[in-house]
Amino acid sequence: MRIYARVFVSIVALIILSLSSSSFAQNLSELKGVQLLDGTKIYGKVTKLNVNDVLIQKIDGTTVTVKFDEVSNFLKDQASGYTARDEKTASDAKKGDGLYIGANLGITLLRDFDIKDIQPTLSVQSDPGFAIGATVGYAIDFIRIEAEVAYQKNGIDKFKGLDKTTYTSDNTSNITFLLNGYFDFKNKTIVTPFLSAGAGVARISISEINEKVNISGKTYSVLMPSSHATVFAYQLGAGLAFAVTKNVTLDVKYRYFGTTDPKFDDAKVNDGITDTLFRDVQANYASHNAYLGLRYSF
Repeated sequence: MRIYARVFVSIVALIILSLSSSSFAQNLSELKGVQLLDGTKIYGKVTKLNVNDVLIQKIDGTTVTVKFDEVSNFLKDQASGYTARDEKTASDAKKGDGLYIGANLGITLLRDFDIKDIQPTLSVQSDPGFAIGATVGYAIDFIRIEAEVAYQKNGIDKFKGLDKTTYTSDNTSNITFLLNGYFDFKNKTIVTPFLSAGAGVARISISEINEKVNISGKTYSVLMPSSHATVFAYQLGAGLAFAVTKNVTLDVKYRYFGTTDPKFDDAKVNDGITDTLFRDVQANYASHNAYLGLRYSF
């Protein structure tokens, strides 16, 4: 009789242990992550839980181990806004290594510049213009290298420093080829700050200038044909990249664009009596640009 009693007790113990293990496994399957004492939430499947460690397998496949003492709460749902799917999307988008293509659209504020080497010197103020560009690049960890072709155009608003401001409908433009480098300050969020620098060549164009200007009570006629100049160009910039999906990134960026002084064709100035020819007329050229960009990573 005692033998049957012991067998019965053993069977009951095994059943209880089995049910307890099943319940514990079921409870683990209900957990969707953990919240740490500092408020950080880690979403994923809790695969191991004991008095020392908690092991979480995130949806992106990586495994995180945290100390049990660092856990303040176990998460049983993903209704708190940032879900495990969101975490995977952000994680994948933040990787971003490999080939990418992009496009930029923005506004450009051309700095006031002087048309030098003629008398009188013309000081030019421009209207805000537009800028567009296309890029192809490659990202490795924190570094991106890209080739860019860009175009920008500004209307000339007026000539300054005269007895009377002279308004005009002339314009300047450039097409630029740059090799750019970026440093991405990658972090655990979907927003990545970055710095950029680049160098290349620019083909700067200026439309024909045919204006009468007044200086010190005297009227001058200034004639400069439309002309072009190819010069060294560079850019320095900074911005923020927003990971939209695994492959798509939205960029908001500022860029300072500058060149060496372009030399244009000859200019002719008439003071009412004599025509004076000025050869290889120089100007300075630089702008502040703000861009909205879109990148697609393969």
